[in-house]
Amino acid sequence: MISKEEIDKIMQTEGQVKGVVFQTDREYVKNHFGYEKLKLVEQKLADWGHPLVYDKIQALEWLPAGMRALSLLAVKEALELKDEDIRNMGAQAPKFSFIIRTLLGFFMSIEKIVKTSPEVWQRHWTAGQIVPEQINEKSITLRIENLNLHPLFCKYEEGYFERIMQFVKPESKVREVKCAFKGDPYHEYEVSWK
Repeated sequence: MISKEEIDKIMQTEGQVKGVVFQTDREYVKNHFGYEKLKLVEQKLADWGHPLVYDKIQALEWLPAGMRALSLLAVKEALELKDEDIRNMGAQAPKFSFIIRTLLGFFMSIEKIVKTSPEVWQRHWTAGQIVPEQINEKSITLRIENLNLHPLFCKYEEGYFERIMQFVKPESKVREVKCAFKGDPYHEYEVSWK
């Protein structure tokens, strides 16, 4: 159970995020659990004092960055999911996002995906930034700096990055190796393949 203090802290996160991220949440819940379960998620958010009607969200509208974490937390609590389920939810998101599918059609190499990732991030977020750190033959390191929503968001991003990379390298695996919630200065994800 998330506390009111935690909710308030999350909602104080500076910045905004595009509505498309909530549309991917909506599609995931509807496709895996049914439309009635989406209403449970909306009720959870309303109970927390931050109502959100997923069907009314426009892909290009800006919403408070903190709502990103609250949406994931509401999905987890309302549907009694585990962190690994939220990671899977992140892995499913690229197939629901028209923007990401379109961009991947143009950038079908690891190098191009990594090179354009900061620009793609800025199209979705006014807070934080993604920084490609190391690129070599068998791995890439990506950092998310200046955005600390909630540890559940870290799991979501693990799955999300993994699926994006699997479009080019199907054997790609992603794990978070540094986390701001564990005392590190940023979030760092290691992408590796055989």
